[in-house]
Amino acid sequence: MVVLASHFLQRFALENHKRVEGFSEAARSKILGFRWPATFAPSKTPFERAVVLCEGTVIDADDLPFEAAPEIQVPSASPAPPWPKIERYSILKTLEAVEGSTAKKRRAPHISVRTIQYRLNEYGLGKFHR
Repeated sequence: MVVLASHFLQRFALENHKRVEGFSEAARSKILGFRWPATFAPSKTPFERAVVLCEGTVIDADDLPFEAAPEIQVPSASPAPPWPKIERYSILKTLEAVEGSTAKKRRAPHISVRTIQYRLNEYGLGKFHR
C-alpha cells in the first residue's frame, strides 16, 4: 500500500510543482493502518490533498486527511454459546406456535419432526405439553 501511496505522492508533487520526497514513519504507519475501500481509485485524493497542503519535504501523519483504523481487541477466550439451550428454546417456541402439533410443525422449516420428538425425549418432556 505504501508503494502505491508513494506513486501518488510523486505524481501529485510533480503536477503541483512541489518538492515532497516521501512519508515519515508515522505517516507510513497511518497508511498501513487505514482500512482502504475495495476500489482504490477514489482513495488517491487524500494523497493529492496531503501533497498540496504539506509545508515541508516529507508528509507526516498529520498531513494525511484520514484516521487509521482502531486496533481490534480480540478476547483471548470466549465462552461457547449455549447451543443446547438455544435449540431447546427454539423447539419449544416452535411447538407453542403450532399448538403442540408436530403435524402442523411441518410448516415451520429447519428441523424434522423426528428430531423434535427425539429432542423432547432427551429434554425429558416426552410429549409436548403447553
